Amino acid sequence: IDTGGVDIGLQATSRGRDAKVFFGGDTPEESLLITSRTNTLTSVIDGVDVDLLKASDEVAEISVRRDIAGIEEAVANFVTTFNDSIERINDYDFFDTDTEQRGILLGDPTLARVRNSLYRVVNQRAVNLEGSFQFLTQAGIRVGAGGTLSFDREKFQSAYEADPDGVAELFAGYGVRENETEEIAEGITIEGSGVTFTSLGFGPLFDNLLDDLTNSVDGVTKRAQDGFDRQIELLETRVSDLDDRVESRREALQRQFAAMELALSDLQNQSSALAGFG
Repeated sequence: IDTGGVDIGLQATSRGRDAKVFFGGDTPEESLLITSRTNTLTSVIDGVDVDLLKASDEVAEISVRRDIAGIEEAVANFVTTFNDSIERINDYDFFDTDTEQRGILLGDPTLARVRNSLYRVVNQRAVNLEGSFQFLTQAGIRVGAGGTLSFDREKFQSAYEADPDGVAELFAGYGVRENETEEIAEGITIEGSGVTFTSLGFGPLFDNLLDDLTNSVDGVTKRAQDGFDRQIELLETRVSDLDDRVESRREALQRQFAAMELALSDLQNQSSALAGFG
């Protein structure tokens, strides 16, 4: 606490110190001394955080293993999510020939584009991967009956045991480079902006696809929603115009009816007058 030079009688009961640990050997002489301002080491093992729980003179062994069951479950969840998305699309775009019931978005081009895009990515080849796996079918994922994805766990396990890094690259491979300034003519250059994807596994491929589909500025679904909004606005305008025309016609008919009543009243008066001559 900074007291500003004023003595307010504070006393240090426990002075903060950096954490220190010997790493890499069984004795201090064989090890590397590492210090940290926190009790978590984040740069000792690539991709691993080491939490220091208590002080000890005993040697601690760290074992780092791949969570194969967790990876397999994540792939299974992807398959389930994909199938749920297709099922939701089919709930809105269908026609039952027996009952002649139809979905509210039957034949909608945006819905068809979303569905086709999902199937296109799941069936395509990964982009510029150097590993032994290039297609999801090689990891046990394929389009089955009814257009749903199926997951062959045994085939996935065999692929992972044969080449875990290749499977990891198949799903998570990602490479980009920044676009450089390009001279298109003497003295004329175009400043480079953004990035170009040099390699893509299926995780980034689906990320890019979903961004194209759902981007809140110019995504496919955003443009479709804007189109629906314009159609609704046009229909509301037409309804309003029709209401105005109906009201105008009603007023005209009321005037004609009133004029007819007046004419009939005059005729009745004249008839009464003629009858009085008798």
